[in-house]
Amino acid sequence: MGMRLADLTQSEYVFSPDGESAFSAPNRAHDLRAKVTPSGIEIVSRTRPNAAFRLALEVVGFGRPRTVPRLGALEAQGLVSTPGDASRQNPGRLVAHEPRIEIQRDAMIEWYVNGPKGIEQGFTLLERPAATACEGTPVVIELAVRGTLTPVVEARAEEEGVPSRSLLFEDARGEPVLRYAQLQATDAAGREVRSRLSIAPGRILIELEDRDALYPLTVDPLLTSPVWTAESDQTGASFGSALQQWADATAGANDLRRSRRPAGQIE
Repeated sequence: MGMRLADLTQSEYVFSPDGESAFSAPNRAHDLRAKVTPSGIEIVSRTRPNAAFRLALEVVGFGRPRTVPRLGALEAQGLVSTPGDASRQNPGRLVAHEPRIEIQRDAMIEWYVNGPKGIEQGFTLLERPAATACEGTPVVIELAVRGTLTPVVEARAEEEGVPSRSLLFEDARGEPVLRYAQLQATDAAGREVRSRLSIAPGRILIELEDRDALYPLTVDPLLTSPVWTAESDQTGASFGSALQQWADATAGANDLRRSRRPAGQIE
């Protein structure tokens, strides 16, 4: 009986076809609705039209910058690609491997799994991008941000002298709605790859220091409510990527607002 109940619960989260070139799924636990297309993912509230937020993330670039701006201030222009692959990313091929939805591109697989913990997001980087003349240039995944929310950098990590691994998404009133954090990256041998989040106008940049890494790489950011942390869910904390609505959680929001930094103030 318990197994059947678990199966039934999980079945509520399965992505199903939504027209000819999309899959969608509700997430009752977090009151979200996700739609995955060949371009990326769109998240809205499942039952709260008054929440009126929309977040769309789309991979638009992958490779190395031709020039070497200071790490964390990349403009993500002129990315160098792997041979035969344009640095500007076109929509990929949408493939369903239940419970996983994949967007397959030449050198990258972007994937999503929906479940009670949230919507897990991941990137599998299949090939090492071509090197540049400057040794140590990072690999960058560039995500376009569309919709009603704006990303801002949390200053807390920089104040503590560690790479930034967290962002906030704010609405037009400056209220935090989602948090993009707990960035994790590992190589094929299971070793950690140094990673960092930064932003440019309308963009999120995931930067990876892959000099000694063994490909393929797995990259997992975590998108949650602004006050959620892995420690708050020890019974099942997952360092994949959970997409969770702000819901009614407001405790700690003032501290988060004080710790954010707008795009124009990235160091």
